Amino acid sequence: MNDRIRRHWRDLVQSDLTWVPQADSERPVRGVTRGVWVKANEDETQGFLKPTVPATAYCAAYEKIAADLACEIGVNVPPVVLYERPDARTGADRFVAISMAPDGPCWGFREPPDPIPAPVRASLQAALRSGCGGIALDAWLGNRNRSNPDNMLFALQEEEPVFYLDFSNSMDAAGTWSRGDFGHFEPLRLPFLLFDALCRNEVEFVTTRIQSLKEGVVTGIVERIPDNFMPASARRRTSEWLVWRKERVCTNIENWYPARRG
Repeated sequence: MNDRIRRHWRDLVQSDLTWVPQADSERPVRGVTRGVWVKANEDETQGFLKPTVPATAYCAAYEKIAADLACEIGVNVPPVVLYERPDARTGADRFVAISMAPDGPCWGFREPPDPIPAPVRASLQAALRSGCGGIALDAWLGNRNRSNPDNMLFALQEEEPVFYLDFSNSMDAAGTWSRGDFGHFEPLRLPFLLFDALCRNEVEFVTTRIQSLKEGVVTGIVERIPDNFMPASARRRTSEWLVWRKERVCTNIENWYPARRG
């Protein structure tokens, strides 16, 4: 994925392009938010738009916050922009997130795995081992949905081929942080392919990058979310929770580091 475009989307909050849903049989749509593949009329950039059905509160905002934080700590999450849909159907959320589509063919992590060509599968384990540190981001954000094998992609590209997807169930999506559980670090559950490739040193390296991230960077990413996507009161609480957890993700690693498959 082009680093210049990735950084541009990190700096951009809301897209003013016109995004049109695409029929793409080679990239099946899964997930409770019923996301759809879209393309920008102006420059034909491709992305994945969600949600198209009623979802958890601030779903789109959580996707944007997670992607921007991932960019700062070097975790491979597709960049995200926010978008207000002019074509949203009655009952659907107009305020959505669009994740940039990886270049070229990509495969999911279904168990048993989707049919991946043998030459591609041979390089998958090495790619997973070098990219497994991304689970530290899940621990920081309280992401409870990494065990879903649809939430990772392996793209046929030379650099950073493993992508972490779907942060709509992270942070306070289930209301647990609001109920005082923001300090709890629970054991992560992972797809088997990722669990089998775990490298503790890679994971610890990312935890140190999280802890060294400046507080102002974290709060700046959250506070610039527009009110239509997340009100000021929710942004303030989210910033406080993320800063609190940032300082403790390293010391709590024994609580959240995966101990078993599945």
